[in-house]
Amino acid sequence: MALVLAGTGAYVYAKLGSDLSHALDQDLRVRAQDLSALVAGGGSLAGESAGRLVERGESFGQVISSRGTVVDASRPLGGRPLLDRSELRRVLKGSFFVDRGSVPGLNEPARFLATPVRRHGGRAVLAVGATKENRAEALRSLREDRRAAQRTARRRAPREPVRGHTLRT
Repeated sequence: MALVLAGTGAYVYAKLGSDLSHALDQDLRVRAQDLSALVAGGGSLAGESAGRLVERGESFGQVISSRGTVVDASRPLGGRPLLDRSELRRVLKGSFFVDRGSVPGLNEPARFLATPVRRHGGRAVLAVGATKENRAEALRSLREDRRAAQRTARRRAPREPVRGHTLRT
């Protein structure tokens, strides 16, 4: 019985982690579409930091010129580009996701989508991201709940005789 519970717990944990990652990717794609329209229309990410499309402390956006300079960013990213030169060349060919141990101003693990965008008639790169803290919290909570359930199951498990021995399952 303990093996079944452990196996089920491991499956649920892995499935939840996968589903949360997929949901984050979908959210970043949608946000990238919205912010691409904002940038192409002459809008500013810095002005958007109020929370309608960029949630303070949880998500961020940055526009980087094809030369590698930050031309617009939500708070608190500042002027340090999220992408290096090789990543900038790569994104001008097509969008991709990036995981970082931390991003400037947030100092926690983050995932972002880098995608090409038109700005003032020229080519640029839009990096739209979010911290991974919500995912980590959900998985941590599931781990704690699973451990509590295992402890409770062990305490309540009846002692069953097996081949003349008493086992605690």
